[in-house]
Amino acid sequence: MLGTVPNPNPSDPRPRLRTCSIGVGASGNSVELTFTADQDLRATSLQVVLGGSPVLPSRIDASTTDPLRSFTATQPLSQVEKGVVKFSIKFANVNNVEGIPVTNTTDNSKVVIGKSVYMLDCRHLRRCVDLSTLTPGVLLMSRSMQLPAVSKPPQPMQLPLQDRVALAWL
Repeated sequence: MLGTVPNPNPSDPRPRLRTCSIGVGASGNSVELTFTADQDLRATSLQVVLGGSPVLPSRIDASTTDPLRSFTATQPLSQVEKGVVKFSIKFANVNNVEGIPVTNTTDNSKVVIGKSVYMLDCRHLRRCVDLSTLTPGVLLMSRSMQLPAVSKPPQPMQLPLQDRVALAWL
């Protein structure tokens, strides 16, 4: 599975996050951090800092399909610092064994907050982004490339969205 991290030391009993991804919430007013562990976690042990502020426990939701291993932490944009959104996750399993803290996504996804908070997370689109149609001042980031703010590229350019692209208007 793309974006999963195998345990490099299977004899290490500490829990690890197998997947971790960041994106924009469905409403466009929040940033979401979704993660899945390789062991059952104690929900009360979850400590998430997202965008420079701690996420309230009431904003960390367990998955309905895997409630002891998969979680989503949601932070309102008003609580998120500008720039590339940073995060940290600390956790423990149901036996109180502390996990290995996480500060990076497993799929290289990123969210960037600009001067204005108009955002678009393109992870779920099924087509390419045509950069010639983007609004001036768009910042494009993906796993394989970083472009500075652009007004219009010299030639239309297509970028497949398999790299988890996130856009933010500056």
